[in-house]
Amino acid sequence: MDLTWAVRCGIIESGRPTRLSCRKGGQTVAIPRNRLAELRNVAKLTQDEVGKLLDIDGTTVSKHENSERSLSDEMIRAYARLYKVQTHELFLSSEEIKGDDADSG
Repeated sequence: MDLTWAVRCGIIESGRPTRLSCRKGGQTVAIPRNRLAELRNVAKLTQDEVGKLLDIDGTTVSKHENSERSLSDEMIRAYARLYKVQTHELFLSSEEIKGDDADSG
């Protein structure tokens, strides 16, 4: 799944998921809200450390992780750069990403 499809499908609007599933090709696809907390934990960073790196407050990081605050396109790109992933990977489950890797290999 790519981010363009998620926007077209209405799952992501202004950087914030609007629902947790959508139909694609006759299938219902579950979409996690985001993987920001998971990626931060893998990077062994605190919310305050991420905030400093992105020049935002640590409480804003918490709100982004919990989908309590919308993610702008700029913030989506900033998080993707920080965690060294593609933007759409912020919204995919780990299993979906592993499946994508297997398909491309």
